[in-house]
Amino acid sequence: MSKRVLLINPNRYHHPPVIPIGLEYISHALRHAGHETRLLDLCFEDSPKKRVARELTAYKPDAVCVTIRNVDSVLYPDTEFFLPAIRDMIGEVRAHSDAPIIAGGAAMGADPEGILSFLEADAGVIGPGETTIVEMLSSPGEIRGCGKMFHGGQPEDFTYVRQDASCWAEYIENGGLGGFTTHSGCSSACPYCIEAGTPVMLRNPELVALEVTTLLESGMRHLHLCDPEFNENIEHAEEVLGQMIKRAPSGLKWALYMRPGHYSPALFELLAKSGAYLVTLSVDTCPHDSDYLGDVSEMIHIAKDNGIQTCVDLLAGLPGEHEDAFKLTMDALSASKPKEVVINTTIRLARTTPVTSVVLEGTEHGRFIININGDNGLESLLSPVFYQRITPEQLKDMTRGDPMFRIAGEEKIVNYQSKPGQSVPG
Repeated sequence: MSKRVLLINPNRYHHPPVIPIGLEYISHALRHAGHETRLLDLCFEDSPKKRVARELTAYKPDAVCVTIRNVDSVLYPDTEFFLPAIRDMIGEVRAHSDAPIIAGGAAMGADPEGILSFLEADAGVIGPGETTIVEMLSSPGEIRGCGKMFHGGQPEDFTYVRQDASCWAEYIENGGLGGFTTHSGCSSACPYCIEAGTPVMLRNPELVALEVTTLLESGMRHLHLCDPEFNENIEHAEEVLGQMIKRAPSGLKWALYMRPGHYSPALFELLAKSGAYLVTLSVDTCPHDSDYLGDVSEMIHIAKDNGIQTCVDLLAGLPGEHEDAFKLTMDALSASKPKEVVINTTIRLARTTPVTSVVLEGTEHGRFIININGDNGLESLLSPVFYQRITPEQLKDMTRGDPMFRIAGEEKIVNYQSKPGQSVPG
């Protein structure tokens, strides 16, 4: 039987504002299964609680889905903790509806059970929810109060119908970008990342290209890839690019993230032909094999040869890293000269990341812990807790005023907010 589902985006962070692509995907999957959906976007809403009350009274949904993109803004020292406001919003839903509330989104990987309990939602989904939420709605009465986490899945052969660019005009006017995905999940084992080791599901390359074409035809010309890292599978990445070049109209400009390794000269040639103008490399100072920094430098040079700008997001100062790892990395980046290097030495601790166990179990690390909100922070790790062994002041001394290096958190800006053809903000 058809159900009415209200999809709520409570994300009101504007640096930059992020179009809720996950809810678009969920909406299409639900409609494809015969359900009715309505998207309630609170990003630019002046009175979010009043808007929630009006929407629930008018729409009378059978289920409510809430996306949580981030637990907090992650950046230190001006950290914003988002969950209390989302919990208040869910309380407003409860006051006007007895529909079961399902929480999902990228943030759930930080502490699935902890977030579900904090928000007082009925159930949660980890990973893509396109197939899982459809299955859950077959028995919505069983969801209410169950307190269970469900593991999501993303169908490979599914063409997503996206909203017209005019629906997201306010996002675009305020520095946001349209987005798309080529896969979900990540096979890397980065000890600080909540997406590491999650199941990888590759999308059909032809259908990815059709989605990009739809976005272009709707008026979105500047896109950002929402994959964890585009080059998860190089053969798949090259197939996607081939289909984009074949099917997408000219005029596309897009930015993406990649990890060191899993590359070829042909991959960068295809990226350039597809309209990619910016590659951000996710680099860290964890122990790696001897080819790691060589791969970083080579990828930067190959990108330049193909007219693609490169930025580097560098995470350093992790517990247990080799004594000279940071210096060797900085030397390699200084020599290869990407457009910009954003350095972050303040690591957000999350319940599910291995680095958190290392920090909390080693007494020598206690003096480097920063507990933003104090009360029970170390017990739950939901409110922001950081590990900082290298301070911003020390970083400034190390970079010696080189404008290529920027310290994360000093500005509320991300590199892909720059417009195509313009320099990356620095």
